[in-house]
Order: sequence, then structure tokens, then C-alpha cells
Amino acid sequence: MLCLAAQDGITTAMQIDDVGDRLVARVGNAIAAMTVGEALAQMTRFYVDERVAGVAIDDDGDMLLFQWGCYGPRDRKVWIVDIVRQVIAVGNNDAEPVQVHLRAEIGPPDAVEGVVAGDRWCATPDAVEAFVDELNAEAILQRAVDRYCWTIEVEQV
Repeated sequence: MLCLAAQDGITTAMQIDDVGDRLVARVGNAIAAMTVGEALAQMTRFYVDERVAGVAIDDDGDMLLFQWGCYGPRDRKVWIVDIVRQVIAVGNNDAEPVQVHLRAEIGPPDAVEGVVAGDRWCATPDAVEAFVDELNAEAILQRAVDRYCWTIEVEQV
């Protein structure tokens, strides 16, 4: 079962362009040795602790996404677990969301046999506990919680 990382009680505001750098600073080189469960705990704590200036959290401007599935070219498909923080600037309808990913390759298509691809969204920091509870019930998390092989990716989509 997954639990949230210990809360330090610090909530800070950052600029939208700093989200990726702040996550990298938070997890540092430890990312390579994190399990899926540890990475999810780090991302949820980052989401709870650190606000982004200039986004409307109550209007889907700062959300978490946990997604999983089998991706890649036909002859090299792999199961991916991806934890994403997505932020969108307020008042700029043309602005593309900024997404920060913690991503793990779980293995070949048969690595998590019987698991169906899917995703779950968390709309606000107040919903994180229910989000984690929902993920704990997912077959992919139960099978992949102790897997490694993480990367961090920041993209503007």
C-alpha cells in the first residue's frame, strides 16, 4: 500500500516555468533509485506542498495525472507508468500546459499481463488522499509499486 511522503508543512509559490526545476531539486539523483511507490509519494507531496503562481487551481489549472499503458513501436512496446503534474497559466487561452513527468518503464508487454491501460486525475491538493487511495486499488500500482527505472521529463505541450 502506498502512503504519502512525510509532510514538512512548507508551502511555497513558484513560477510556472520553474515547476520542472523545483521537482528536479526536490528529488535530485535519487530518482534513478526510486520505486513507483516512492515516486508517486514524492510527486503527490510536491503537489501538496508547492503551489504555482498564476494558475487557477479550482479551474483545472494545476492537476496530477497518473497514467499507465503499453507504448512504443510494434516491435519494442514497453509498459510505462507516468506520473504527471500539469499546470496551465491563467488568462492565456493560447498557453500550452507545462507538464512535468516522472516516468518508469516497467517492462515488455507481458510484464504486467492482464492489466488494462488507464489513467486517473487529481484535480486539487485537497483530493490527494482520495487519489492515492484510488490508485492503491489499481492492478498496475499493485504490480509495479516496487519497480525502478525512472526518468524526469519537463515539456510544454
